[in-house]
Amino acid sequence: MEKAHKQAWYSGSTACIAVVTPQVAMVGNVGDSRALVCVARKNSTTNLIEMDSTQLSKDHHPELAEERRRIEAAGGFVEFGRVNGELAVSRVIGDMEFKAFGVSAQADVVEYRIGNSNEEFLVLASDGIFQRMSNQDVCNTVIIARGSGALDHESRSGLSQVAAVMIVEDALESGSSDNLSVIVVPLVGESEHNNNKLSVTFH
Repeated sequence: MEKAHKQAWYSGSTACIAVVTPQVAMVGNVGDSRALVCVARKNSTTNLIEMDSTQLSKDHHPELAEERRRIEAAGGFVEFGRVNGELAVSRVIGDMEFKAFGVSAQADVVEYRIGNSNEEFLVLASDGIFQRMSNQDVCNTVIIARGSGALDHESRSGLSQVAAVMIVEDALESGSSDNLSVIVVPLVGESEHNNNKLSVTFH
């Protein structure tokens, strides 16, 4: 912190990272970049493949009770949903001038156990994606990118790139004005990993 002040490093960033093994995905985040899982299932009525969304990360906004308490205990305040009326997130890397007012770089870490489905996808995205899209919107875009038919490991990797581009395009078309970054990671369950002798990839 001392070096940051001396060098006048006052910028900041959210962060959302994942370590993926055949058994689990470990996700950590600060700020409002988001991690979610899209899991495919067959609709018993329509017989179509759909994606269910589950958010893994927590958006660190100052108005949340736990975050507000920490900020106010440190002498800061929350106004217009921002720390001291300025910073829109309550946890962040950097933004040194707000650290004295309870803004933290402490990440929330969650563990997601990967199932045996060959249709699970982890999505890591910046807050601009969710400015105009819901979690379900994002997973719906993944299923559109998926198309029809079973996917092997190699085609899932290609799908990840297509889905990421489509999500960014959908956010732009929906009117998002913030930064747009997204990674779509195919999750391979342990049984499939063993059966196909796939190498583990860390993203």
